[in-house]
Amino acid sequence: MKSDKLEVSFKDLVASQWGMITTAQAGRAGISRSTLSRMVGNGKLERVFRGVYRSTNVPVDSKEGLYAAWLALSPSRTGDERIFSESYDSVVSLETAAWLHGLGDFVPEPYRFSITDRKQVNSNEVRLKIKKYPKESLTICAGLPTTTVEQTVADLVEDHTDFSLIQDMFLNAPMEVIQNLDFDYMAKLLSPLAKRNGFKTNDGQALCLEILHPLQDKWAKVITDVVDRSQQRVASLIQEELLKNASMIGESLFSPHLLKNISTLSTDKIFGKTSSKDGHLPETNKDK
Repeated sequence: MKSDKLEVSFKDLVASQWGMITTAQAGRAGISRSTLSRMVGNGKLERVFRGVYRSTNVPVDSKEGLYAAWLALSPSRTGDERIFSESYDSVVSLETAAWLHGLGDFVPEPYRFSITDRKQVNSNEVRLKIKKYPKESLTICAGLPTTTVEQTVADLVEDHTDFSLIQDMFLNAPMEVIQNLDFDYMAKLLSPLAKRNGFKTNDGQALCLEILHPLQDKWAKVITDVVDRSQQRVASLIQEELLKNASMIGESLFSPHLLKNISTLSTDKIFGKTSSKDGHLPETNKDK
């Protein structure tokens, strides 16, 4: 292949997979190992993983290591070939998937992947698990095949991850994640894991609610705070209006005792007790 065509082929391939190329992909494109070595030597490429190189013209990405590790799992195939195939040969899962979704305090390393067939890797940076998923358990996140949030939670529970870490996943989760969470599907995935986690057999709903409990507490407190602030503002407006009217009519028409009561109005006096100290909304007659 002529050098100009080689360069075009190289640029197209690198552009399609986060500025990276594997040794095997380069070979398929007609780029020899000696050419790769020369490009490393002159600063055009740098090695980022075993058999994976990144163009130095591409800005460094915080997910660079993950991309490189995924490419290395099937180095002869391009990223597009793998992503657009009928089934994924490897998907980001467990702690790495949680990190990629922006959930919890997990770190991505070692990079966790679920694969369909046994594969040997010579790297401490990668951990593999053989597991096949239905299509509804998979999504594309940051350009990579990844388990959905619901499947990621179920995988972490199955993998005996510290339960408090799983609960913390949703406390500061992006609102988009919370809005798109499929509660019923997550409960279904958790059903086989319910009994060993202290719930009734196949009661995935109860296990799901326990995982989301900190989130429920958080939003209960948010709602209570909003109600309190709103009522404080309304009480202040009522107080201002009463004092203004008293001034307009003439304070002489109001007894000193009444004026004192107006000036010391509180939200409790106007609305009654509206919230409890523990941050939960007060009981209503219907609740009782």
